[in-house]
Amino acid sequence: MSAKQYLIVMLIFALIITLSFKCPKVLGSYPPQYIIEVHTDGSALWIIEKKGINLRPDFDEFIYKVQKLVSVVQTLTQRNMSIPRNGFFMTYNVSGSYRIIRYGFHWKGFAQVRESEILIGDVFNLENFFNYLYGNGAVIIKYPPGYKIESVSPPPHERDDAALTIQWYGIEDFKLGEPKILLKPESRPPSPFQNSPALIVILLALALGITLGLYYFKPKEKTEQRNYNAAEEKFSGKFESEEEIIINLLKASGGRMRQSAIAEKCGFSRSKTSKLLKRLEQEGKIERKTKGREKIVSLPGIEEK
Repeated sequence: MSAKQYLIVMLIFALIITLSFKCPKVLGSYPPQYIIEVHTDGSALWIIEKKGINLRPDFDEFIYKVQKLVSVVQTLTQRNMSIPRNGFFMTYNVSGSYRIIRYGFHWKGFAQVRESEILIGDVFNLENFFNYLYGNGAVIIKYPPGYKIESVSPPPHERDDAALTIQWYGIEDFKLGEPKILLKPESRPPSPFQNSPALIVILLALALGITLGLYYFKPKEKTEQRNYNAAEEKFSGKFESEEEIIINLLKASGGRMRQSAIAEKCGFSRSKTSKLLKRLEQEGKIERKTKGREKIVSLPGIEEK
């Protein structure tokens, strides 16, 4: 090998090593993303998003991590905290070997509420806080409408006051007790009706008259009430149900899978998987056939090989 060829080989090798450390997506994985939506009562909706190749969801491990974290933080802060019953959820999107997993939970007592102020930060006094979850990753905090940021440390890498969000690309700049954010209500201009009680009465009477008129003269329409998972709907409105997760997994796998493989890939127990598949089978969305000791699940119209 000539000196020139040797130099080219070494340059290629160095490039591969550099990409391995600086470009996680080349290796098929991305750092997690933590999205924290803070509410006026101090509770928060957490969404943890993981992307990559051949990722496997583990809902039980996620629940264990969060429960341990909240328990340790509650002891540290001496504040009441909890996760409501059915406060955990997960979505799992599959496209070939590429996966997007979103874990979510509600954290009551996440922030401190003092009169009208919201203080975020004492939970982060736990050393290596994010290592209790999935380690280093981007942190996005969304605060409630009607509030403004009085102070924040460390300074965020991105800040969008219109969208009520701040973001850090990673946790490297965080010290113990950070991120720390103080939120205060936005000051509002005095109402023009403040000193006009007579005008208020007139407007209320007018509004009541219009409402009654619309009620009695507008043709009645049938209404349909739907129940949604409030946490998932509030975050994006696009979270999948457990049945949809199974259907999408089947589509990504060519329309046919072993029942045990579905349970493994979705992170469901065998009994839960069986109940979900039975419901889908009754609705005509899937078909199941017994083959030896295993059940084969397929989408309708998929021919058996």
